[in-house]
Amino acid sequence: MNRTYIRTLYNLPSDTTEAWLFESHEARLSVEKAWAQQGKTIKLHSAYKSLLHRLLESQQLDSTNDILIRYPVIASDLPQRFRLECYPLTDLFEGEVSFEALEQTIKQGELPFYEVVTKTETLRLPVPVRLVNSLSQKRQLIACGWVINQQGEGRYLPTEFDELYNDACQYLSDIPLQPLHQHQANGPFFERLTLRIGLPMQDVKLPVGDEAISLTEAMHEDIYFSAIEIFQHRLGLPANDRSLMPGQIVPEVVYAEQPSLSITNESGSPDAEEIGTTTLTTGLDQVEHWLTPLQISAQLSQLDGQLFAVTSRQGRQVEGCAVLNGSSVKLAISGGQHSNESSGIVGALRAACTLKAQGNTDFTVCPLENPDGYALFRQLCQSNPKHMHHAARYTSAGNDLTYGTDYESLIRGEAKHHLSADVHVNLHGYPSHEWTRPLSGYVPEGFATWTIPKGFFVICRYNPGFKAKAEAMLHAAIDAVAGFDLQRQQNIQMLTRFLSTVENAGFEVAHGAVPYMINEYHKTDYPIEIITEAPDETVYGEAFRIAHESQYRVVLAIAEALRAMSH
Repeated sequence: MNRTYIRTLYNLPSDTTEAWLFESHEARLSVEKAWAQQGKTIKLHSAYKSLLHRLLESQQLDSTNDILIRYPVIASDLPQRFRLECYPLTDLFEGEVSFEALEQTIKQGELPFYEVVTKTETLRLPVPVRLVNSLSQKRQLIACGWVINQQGEGRYLPTEFDELYNDACQYLSDIPLQPLHQHQANGPFFERLTLRIGLPMQDVKLPVGDEAISLTEAMHEDIYFSAIEIFQHRLGLPANDRSLMPGQIVPEVVYAEQPSLSITNESGSPDAEEIGTTTLTTGLDQVEHWLTPLQISAQLSQLDGQLFAVTSRQGRQVEGCAVLNGSSVKLAISGGQHSNESSGIVGALRAACTLKAQGNTDFTVCPLENPDGYALFRQLCQSNPKHMHHAARYTSAGNDLTYGTDYESLIRGEAKHHLSADVHVNLHGYPSHEWTRPLSGYVPEGFATWTIPKGFFVICRYNPGFKAKAEAMLHAAIDAVAGFDLQRQQNIQMLTRFLSTVENAGFEVAHGAVPYMINEYHKTDYPIEIITEAPDETVYGEAFRIAHESQYRVVLAIAEALRAMSH
């Protein structure tokens, strides 16, 4: 497929008086001025996060200190969906922002609406959405273009933004699913499916944390996860099944004046050879940027332990190292399972260096378990360095590493063969800014917990019979995070922002600063698993240093807690 699209902004119906589009404020203003020069009045709004944009772009609220937002609740949708769409409004105004649910129904030709109540007035602000059946047979309330004519009649307005998305989804629904290898009936069906997309929409930084308005990132996320859902549906797999192996799905979304979509089914695997330097320009504890594979490999070799490796599906080395002293304290450390989560790689290597120097812990370390995904992550960062890049999350076969049976998935078995550890510290990350899917329901299905950052998060899973020991490990990890002042401050800021928008957290918070979960889970590789979640997709500089320092401190705290219990 290779298509270009007409830009709706410049081709609105001549009788338009008001419209909602996926366009920047500056672009909409320029068209409003052009129409005014022709003697016609038109008002153009954002179809994405419409309330947030209306309040940011207007001067109506400059004189008020308090705002009450009555947000629509639609019976078929998530109760807090339209409340989430307001994020990060509470940090953009100095006054108090409160919320109140307002149940509504969607009628033909009408839109649900917010009510914004101030001391002097109540504003009613429509939200452009429509109900659709997705190609994965899900009923969804999605963002859309909308137009009102001179008679006051409103209707759905197709835009290049949703037409492009719909064309991509239709292609994914129609593409033949012929296995590349006869003995692998469930895939992969292609090596790499690249969807190159041009959108005339620049990212707009918001003065809140790492938040930005990014329609290019939203399109990447929508197409990638919609592709997974479409393939799951076509293959009869349950929703959120992570064993799906379609191949590598790569939405490359970049800024371009001409909206476009080209889809290429690439038969060969990308070159697995890595180039670049192995050396660091600073100490490992001061790095402000994700490492290259050669730097990771060089750091691993310096441990002077028992190296082991498997080969990834695209031919890259998946390396690990066992450092064994005959200690009764046995620890497994891993990072890079989801390779767009890059701070855990640095944290794993730093912890391994310290544990090696201490000499009183037996451990394995596999800092980069998914090198094929990591290669894609680094490729995508060239165009959009701060995006979350979830297309790089899974292996090149398309499955979550822990649900595979060969290639890079074998690294976990190799590590366990070298050391049957008591605890596995599995270092992860999640988006450092809001994660949305506007064209498929706004809240990322299956990942609602991670849509807004809430600081460094700790998860504990344990096998039956290990609850007491697991709780001790969990508290050690929590104390390590709470005891790191910079991380604690970041956590409090993010949690405050999160809890001001989300009514029900769905997790516990320790020390007023560290969110956590704990549950019994029989499918772990080791009796106890501590999973860290740093808000690191994708950060640099001080934020990256804070993330890998916390990862490092958690590993050392777990090792120390194990030593204390062994005495």
